[in-house]
Amino acid sequence: MAATAFDVQLEGNIKFCSVTSAGVPATGSMIDFSDEVNQLTISVGRDTVDRKPTFKDARTVKRMAGFVESVTVGFLGDEGNASGFWSLVWDALQGATEIYFRGNFKPGATSATNPEFAGFITASDLDGGGVVADGKWISKTWSARNITRKTS
Repeated sequence: MAATAFDVQLEGNIKFCSVTSAGVPATGSMIDFSDEVNQLTISVGRDTVDRKPTFKDARTVKRMAGFVESVTVGFLGDEGNASGFWSLVWDALQGATEIYFRGNFKPGATSATNPEFAGFITASDLDGGGVVADGKWISKTWSARNITRKTS
């Protein structure tokens, strides 16, 4: 059972790139998708495990376990844009690779009051199709890992 410790809404410098088959972000090809992404929310919590009752102690006790991280991305589902965010996700799904992201609280330089968050997303599904020439907004929540925060 996971308990969400906090959610972080990022609104500035929203960039993504593919991850190589060796698991390394292709950071030289970070693309600013601020014009296609309208939400990037990080959710971080801790899993809990139960210590079962024993003959000596009949209580069930919750203990902290590993981190549970996820990212919700709201984006324009423009399947026709070969260099768009939808295509980046499609390519990651087809290649069974992850997507690397970076973003700040707001536009501007990284600082103590505007930290940069970064991490890896495992895009596990994607919607496609719809009315011809009619863009649609898609919101997906995917697993994430190794989310970091830096202030300089």
